[in-house]
Amino acid sequence: MPQTRETLKAGMRIGIVVDTLRLRGWRKAVFKRLAEAQGLHIAILIARDDVQNHGEIAVWRVVDALERALAKRLLHRPLARARDFDPSILDDAEIDLVGTADTPSASLSDAGSIRAANLDAIIDLSSGAVIDANLAQRGIWRIVAEEGAGDRLSPLGFWEFFRGVPVTTIAVLARESDEERQVASGSYSGFMWSWSLNDLLLGLRAAALLEDALRRPGTPKSFAQTGRERRDAFHAPLALFCTYARLVADAFERATGDDRWRLLLSRGAPLSPRYVAPTIIEPPKHSYWADPFIVMRDDRCHIFFEEYLYAERRGVISHVCIDDPQPGQRLRDLKSTIVFDETHHLSYPFVFEHRGDLFMIPESSGARTIEIWKSTDFPLGWTRVATPLLDVTAADTSLLEWGGKWWLFTNIDRSGVNDHRSELHVFYADDPIVGAWTPHANNPVVIDAKCGRMAGGFLTAIDGRPIRCGQKQGRKYGEEVSYRLITKLTETSYAEALLDGIAPIQIAKGARTHHVSARDGMIVADECFVVPKWKRR
Repeated sequence: MPQTRETLKAGMRIGIVVDTLRLRGWRKAVFKRLAEAQGLHIAILIARDDVQNHGEIAVWRVVDALERALAKRLLHRPLARARDFDPSILDDAEIDLVGTADTPSASLSDAGSIRAANLDAIIDLSSGAVIDANLAQRGIWRIVAEEGAGDRLSPLGFWEFFRGVPVTTIAVLARESDEERQVASGSYSGFMWSWSLNDLLLGLRAAALLEDALRRPGTPKSFAQTGRERRDAFHAPLALFCTYARLVADAFERATGDDRWRLLLSRGAPLSPRYVAPTIIEPPKHSYWADPFIVMRDDRCHIFFEEYLYAERRGVISHVCIDDPQPGQRLRDLKSTIVFDETHHLSYPFVFEHRGDLFMIPESSGARTIEIWKSTDFPLGWTRVATPLLDVTAADTSLLEWGGKWWLFTNIDRSGVNDHRSELHVFYADDPIVGAWTPHANNPVVIDAKCGRMAGGFLTAIDGRPIRCGQKQGRKYGEEVSYRLITKLTETSYAEALLDGIAPIQIAKGARTHHVSARDGMIVADECFVVPKWKRR
């Protein structure tokens, strides 16, 4: 049953089904999100009275507890520090629903009390059998990871974690009759060094996905019940070994090597089949250079980019000028000049023109703002002229002028864990400087770590339609660029399709890339190698 304006205004009444009134992990994250959401009202807590271990193997209860204890001791604070968020988010202590929610409760067998609550939907956070969909107007809703859709006992995303798959697809399923249908889905980067932390971090993302689906259900799609149904006893020691083998290997790699991003520059049209060897621009030893954007002035290439300072562990926006780049040339010892330097990290200096003036949007998620700066003394003098969004943690903002409007694409974190890799949000305005920005009706328009994060703005297809560059995430940050043809863009709809076979600039074998942009007949990109630390000393 579709949600009406009257239902939303009055507050949607939901019930929560649990195995026990003490929650932890992803179930705790989902419950807390729903309890705090505007327009949603938890009308009743429903405790299963048919829970008898559900076949869980005793060794897993011990191993899960051990893994949580080790993760809390070894990983919580380093992870929070690396991603710059409050470590209390990772608190996996059980939440007692009796002491937390001032809400009536009932057992699942008490169908009369449940129906009397007049529920719009029931959220099933339990691990038990199927629940009668007739107990709520819009049926029974639940969250699953697609790889382990049949396993309701394991942590969320466990099977992706176990197999080393870096992206987990989460689905929201709804059942109003005999058939369960998918009403929303999203793909998120997993945390590959602890299944208990992965469970919690995915739960924070899945909670927002579920809330969106409750408010704005999409077109239901068929969902095949695939994946494993349970963890066997022999998986327990193997999973624990794999977990900490990965952790040790990663720690060794971080201790001995650094990501080394450099810039590539090439002439030509980005979609031309003619290949031109790029000019390679090597950074100095004390920093790496990434996220480049180019501006041509008087036949000179002005490149604005993120310069990450190893010693200070933060990025600044810098500039270099190249007079005559030659194909295959390797440039070293170029002197960069800092354009923007703040106490927080800066990157992704997106540049655009409007009414003959040049503007820049440097990524400043650390300041919880999106700012537009105007060039007043090119290339180093800039003045802030607009702040499209305030009090939002957004990354890699890019503008597109299309169909008589300006469209702002940005990656917003709603989970509180500084995840800008998955959700793409769009806003629109009549003017980028003085206009009011309106959120797209379907935000987030993309939820997919394989392409959601912006990767350098937009290219132009042969027929004039825009191509969005998106980052593909994997075991490491920024593995490659995914090119997405925007097939529909209005205030109420958005669609894009993957384009295969596009390579605007050649990346070296074995390198990663996460940024391509084109302007004024030039193409600029970045590429990354892991280099030994001693080589940059």
